[in-house]
Amino acid sequence: MEFRLTDDGLECLDRDRWLRVGSWIRVSARTRDASYQRGFGALIQWRNLDGVVQQEVIFNRVLYGEQSRQIREKLVDAGYWLEPYPQSWPRLQLYLIREMVKAPTGICVERTGWHERVFVTPDWSVGSAGEPYF
Repeated sequence: MEFRLTDDGLECLDRDRWLRVGSWIRVSARTRDASYQRGFGALIQWRNLDGVVQQEVIFNRVLYGEQSRQIREKLVDAGYWLEPYPQSWPRLQLYLIREMVKAPTGICVERTGWHERVFVTPDWSVGSAGEPYF
């Protein structure tokens, strides 16, 4: 399945037609913990119905698992427009998974504070490191 992201939203190619999946959403970074062994996921950004860009780290264990509906519910609750068709969520999942492997990497931490030489909060980080911290 082929996807394209436009300013208006995410679309997929289905039987020679482009179908809308949902509003604008992208994977900004592929994340994991500082050990490079656990906590793999993605930093995603999306525009809500008011055009406000939001972001959240989602974990692979949830995206790939039976609890993936939690991600769908979180996105929809935060104003992401997902087309009301049964195939929209599986298509969005596939898009996120494919984009994750192409995204630049970053470190995801679970608490605010100093991590090596970087001070991290939920909204920003400051300091010097080889990769961005989220």
